Amino acid sequence: MDVIEKNETVISNGKVICGVSVYENEKESIPMVYLISLEENGDEIIEKCNELKSNTFNLTVITLKEWNEYLSPWESENIISEQDNFSGKADVFLDFILKDVISYTECALTCKPSLSVLVGYSMAGLFSLYSMYKTEQFDRVASVSGSLWYPKFFDFVKKNKICVYPEKIYLSLGDKESKSSNGYLKINEFVTQEIYSRYASEGIKCEYEINPGNHFNHVADRIAKGVKWLLE
Repeated sequence: MDVIEKNETVISNGKVICGVSVYENEKESIPMVYLISLEENGDEIIEKCNELKSNTFNLTVITLKEWNEYLSPWESENIISEQDNFSGKADVFLDFILKDVISYTECALTCKPSLSVLVGYSMAGLFSLYSMYKTEQFDRVASVSGSLWYPKFFDFVKKNKICVYPEKIYLSLGDKESKSSNGYLKINEFVTQEIYSRYASEGIKCEYEINPGNHFNHVADRIAKGVKWLLE
């Protein structure tokens, strides 16, 4: 799979905050996976998916620099460090994806995607689920080691309706991620399980997978597992 388009782009106040790389595997209508990432790791994700014998897909990697700022759904106090900067600009970033990234991607491809899949890790996993309540764009969604502990997010899930139920939702977490003295981080396993149960009870085809390790272990492998399941 080759990179056919790669560009830096701007959002909101004019800062360059993300790059967009489009990988085309097949010149036909197949699923497009939109991956929000801290780094441009498209080649690694593709390699891991190939190892798992995933179904064929094209890939757009959205490399986001201001991670907490544009993935947090609303403002919050610092949770992990004084540099958290949870500014609550997820709606701005989602609007950018819907209006700019998707059109940029589809113009670069030979054929329009058969499916639109959104995948995120950590805060991007939180954002992926949040997006379901704001847009009908994504057919399948993955929150991989998602930061579902985010303040008031579980309440948001309970009080709001998904725009259109996706065909599939994938959730995962490391088995050591909630072993923390931080009052928010230590509830992540409980919250993730509760959200999974809620989605499953509503008739959505869901998978919840526990992986070995903490939040920073085997990131690409975990993402690849999510992609594989969503494309089955």
